[in-house]
Amino acid sequence: MGSGPSVQEHLQKWETALIELDQLCSANRRLMDRDRIYGSGAVPNDIQRATDDEAASDRGGARRPSSLVSFSPTATAVTPEAGMGVSGGSFHRQNRSGASTTGILPLPESRTGFGFMAYSGAPGGSAVTNLNSVHGGGATTLPGNAANDMTNRSAGSASVGHQQPKHTRQQVLEIRKARMSLFRSYEAENPDTLNDLMQCSHFGAAAVALSYLLGGDAHCKDRRRRVTLEDIFFATQSPLHMLHSGSPHLPIMTDIIREFLDVDNRFKGEYSLEAVHLDVSPTMGQVELGPNEVGDRQTRMQLPEFQRLITQDCEEETQAIRIVNYDPYVLEQAMLVDAFEDEDELNSPLATSVLGPNPHHMERQYSPRNEGVYAAVVDVRNAVQLMVTIAEGVVNDSLHVKLKEVPVASLFKAMMTAKEGHRARGFIRVFKKELNPGFTTDEIKTFWTPELCSGKVLGTTQLGTDAVAISHHISPHIVGVAWALHLLAGVRPGTHGYGNGLPVSDIIRTMKLPAEVFVDGVLPLEQVYEYAAGYVQRSKRDIDVHLYPVLTKIFREDAVPTISVFDLESILINVKSANADPECPEHVMVIMYNACVAHNVLYIVEDPQWCVLAGYDQEMQTAVLIDAHPKTFSRFWSCPLDRLHKAMTGNGYLIFSKRSTNSTSRRIGAPMTMAPTVESRLELVERQHELGSAWEGKSAFAVSKAFTFPSLPVMPTMVAMTCTRLGVPTTFDDVVQRLPFEISALVIRNVTLEIMHVCLTQYLRVAGLENEVQVKAYHGESNADGLLMLQLPQLEELIQASLDENHVLLLHFDAGHLLVNGASHPFGALGMVVGYDAKLGSVRVADANPNSFLREWSAPLLEVFESVLDNEVTRKHRTRGALLVSRIAATGRAAGRAFAPSCSRPFRLELLPVLNVFLVSPSPHFQGMSFAFSQLGYYYSPEEIFYEAYLKTMDDQRRRGSQAFAWRDVEVSLSIINKKIDASFMAEGCRKFLESRNAHQSNTQETISVQVLEDIDVDEELDELLETSTQSADTVLLLNYDVLRTHQLPNLGRSVATVKSYNKEKQLVELWDAEYAVFGLSFVVTKQQLVEMGDLENVGSSPYGFVQFKRVAAGAAPKKLGLMSAPSTLEEEAELEAAAAAAARAK
Repeated sequence: MGSGPSVQEHLQKWETALIELDQLCSANRRLMDRDRIYGSGAVPNDIQRATDDEAASDRGGARRPSSLVSFSPTATAVTPEAGMGVSGGSFHRQNRSGASTTGILPLPESRTGFGFMAYSGAPGGSAVTNLNSVHGGGATTLPGNAANDMTNRSAGSASVGHQQPKHTRQQVLEIRKARMSLFRSYEAENPDTLNDLMQCSHFGAAAVALSYLLGGDAHCKDRRRRVTLEDIFFATQSPLHMLHSGSPHLPIMTDIIREFLDVDNRFKGEYSLEAVHLDVSPTMGQVELGPNEVGDRQTRMQLPEFQRLITQDCEEETQAIRIVNYDPYVLEQAMLVDAFEDEDELNSPLATSVLGPNPHHMERQYSPRNEGVYAAVVDVRNAVQLMVTIAEGVVNDSLHVKLKEVPVASLFKAMMTAKEGHRARGFIRVFKKELNPGFTTDEIKTFWTPELCSGKVLGTTQLGTDAVAISHHISPHIVGVAWALHLLAGVRPGTHGYGNGLPVSDIIRTMKLPAEVFVDGVLPLEQVYEYAAGYVQRSKRDIDVHLYPVLTKIFREDAVPTISVFDLESILINVKSANADPECPEHVMVIMYNACVAHNVLYIVEDPQWCVLAGYDQEMQTAVLIDAHPKTFSRFWSCPLDRLHKAMTGNGYLIFSKRSTNSTSRRIGAPMTMAPTVESRLELVERQHELGSAWEGKSAFAVSKAFTFPSLPVMPTMVAMTCTRLGVPTTFDDVVQRLPFEISALVIRNVTLEIMHVCLTQYLRVAGLENEVQVKAYHGESNADGLLMLQLPQLEELIQASLDENHVLLLHFDAGHLLVNGASHPFGALGMVVGYDAKLGSVRVADANPNSFLREWSAPLLEVFESVLDNEVTRKHRTRGALLVSRIAATGRAAGRAFAPSCSRPFRLELLPVLNVFLVSPSPHFQGMSFAFSQLGYYYSPEEIFYEAYLKTMDDQRRRGSQAFAWRDVEVSLSIINKKIDASFMAEGCRKFLESRNAHQSNTQETISVQVLEDIDVDEELDELLETSTQSADTVLLLNYDVLRTHQLPNLGRSVATVKSYNKEKQLVELWDAEYAVFGLSFVVTKQQLVEMGDLENVGSSPYGFVQFKRVAAGAAPKKLGLMSAPSTLEEEAELEAAAAAAARAK
């Protein structure tokens, strides 16, 4: 082997070569990491860039989220040490400002959460230290959000400045012990036995996680150190139906938490968040136009990286918490597999903890079709594999958590599962920002005010829909056009800066778009232009629509586009300059783009998406966009110019402009030069438009209407099937066109039996069939005695009776109880009985969505019966059951109505100012107040009344930063407002709300007086009161009643109904229920039953009773609305009588 020195020299050479190779690999890896997409910026200087693609504020004022993409040019002219500190946008900006990167000293570096190196300099350093985010940031005009935007850093990063020193082992143990102790204080002893659970465990997990950052355990008396469910709702003013609507998509949940951090003074400016989807993206390079079939794929974060980050958070960070969003079914199955593999060892702790003492008979808790679960990461420990303790929220009258320990690998796998075939799940990380003077942000301001960009609607929704309420099944191209029309309408007077809303339903109905177009439909750019221009013309709006395709000069995807990046920038600047007034938009650019290219992810969507240009920063060369599909891509996100240019290639954009005589305004948004391919395309469109103008409003060829099924199992399908079965041919489009409700409300899938009942009866009314067809509901529930209201023999009788041509039986079932074709379940929850074999006990059901399942399927009668029964969760909303639709005999029609029109108050359900008319009301009492106000011509939503009753806003109601907060000024429980409100509480809430509104509306000529009618003479005054409330247009009467006495249903608390009709001769009263999605639209009781259900004979001692809303002159309203004076005591009455007698003697 040679002498000793020669061997030593040989080894030294190898050691030197290995060191050089390691340095080379390290430098190359940094360059490669610039193109690797983990969800939080691809270069160290872009740490802020791509962190929170889902974290936009609904108000449009916060720094906008990103597409989680970094697109920086390949660094060839700078060294890795210098170049890696400059993002693409910052590098371009730095060169323009004359700064140099080569002469800067090496910067202190810190390892971020994804293994990138972040560089930070001393205070006042150059642009290299600026961790500006092209993708993590966005439009903001609110000063309160500026500080919060500074920390949109790498997902999971511990710090951006100098790396914190490692803790000692003892300190790590203390940190873990303190964290576990705090979460255990919220732990429920037996969470499975808790009653009255609210379906908002995701908010519970978020509240406890945020409480950990403040250091408040469950027993902390200082409310400032605890975050409650009420705090989140009050600060964000979220829709109240989120209390029981299940887990939202990750982008929506991120938006809510981000807005809470921006508003709540305990977190404002101190904490920020980052959100990451575990989507699939290229390992190297970026998603390009056309097929992306070459190269490796991986999720944005790998399991080793995730393990390292959560270990670092749990052992070293005391001011950071991670909230994971995962598929509980996948996690459950993974744990079952691990436990069964371990079961060979009888004393296996994993098998015992997961499977329990009797593993072979364990019942699965989750189904493959679920909404996902949110949980906070509490602790990690190394066993055979790395285990993590997570805390799921449990919410009823108080806040609890359910702690469980699961393998990190199983949790990571569950987080990678896509929801509804869209984006993967992921996590949200909330952390405390570090006050590093060298860390600055750039704010990309939107063209318009946050109120307009939010799409929120105050008051009546007849002119447009609130952007939050639009279903994600509505085609994005329609939503994009509606956004343009909403913005161009500007601010609606008297709405505190908000607009008219998005006229989605009006576009669909005016243009008579079929279901294939407006339900998850795709249209080419030219056809969208055609119907947009046609709608503008038919609705007589002073708006011009211009079409600008972005094509390639030859017909290849990798060919040169017809407009360059510089051309696109000039177009964006042109649109920006043309919108000078933030409250009065003049030009709106609606963009058709390739989502996979723009967001640099694979497999999330195959069809082009739509967005609206809302802002542009010339220095950063970044556009802020409002997405038409916010549940998948976030409502606001930002994209660099070059990536937006690539995503638009092969698609194009539309320019919506207010009509003007100025010739220059017509060229806003147009390219400077037109390529021949674009000119040819536009000439063809123009020619087609001219040829078709002669047939405007005419039909040259009429075809018979065919019954088609949409891609979703929704209510209008069952309505059309029912009418067709009864001999009245009806299509899905007929129902959508004739019903006056928002189409987003019609296409919801999670409906109750009474919602289906209301939808069917409302269509029968508008179709003129209400006197010919009768609908009766049979609920699969138990009464107060525990007896089923729908028995098996009764269901069999209904099935047999529905087989003739005059009856139709509709079933609302739990698909999990029905196995069709092996282990498959029906796609929806609605079906129509079309056959029955008594010998076999087989029920034949027509499916509401045969496109995704079968036209008809069979199931045993017993399984059908079990599927229409409510469980503990659906019992609260009376979800399951059957509807029997019958033709009324001619003798029955002659009986006439029980209430004459003169004795009945007209109600129009479509006028209610609610987000979605077919969602179960979270608070029937506040919805009843909204009913009453709308009957008097004042359109206030339940959320407006509830939030403003407690949080008196500023005069312009545009900022909530100075409002009172629930944790500081009021004690209110969201569980109480649901079912435990009494009549006095209703009046007091209305009083506070009216005081807030009237404080800045002093010029009003009239107002509303709200009073509790506590002292009613049932024999003498009740008749007059009922007649006045049903015949006068200035008085509305609400009844707070006991559900148990009225409907014989236990544990459903109190509800509210409006007095609609009164027949004095027959002593009958018709009540319109505020909780119509649960108890039906209206029901009739006798006068004596009315007295009993409202407990009207117990003067002043009952929580039930009447609340009267009355229109009065502004000066005539009592100073303290809604509260009558307390009844006099016997001593007070004696004193008053003595004083009156003395005064009489004195005269």
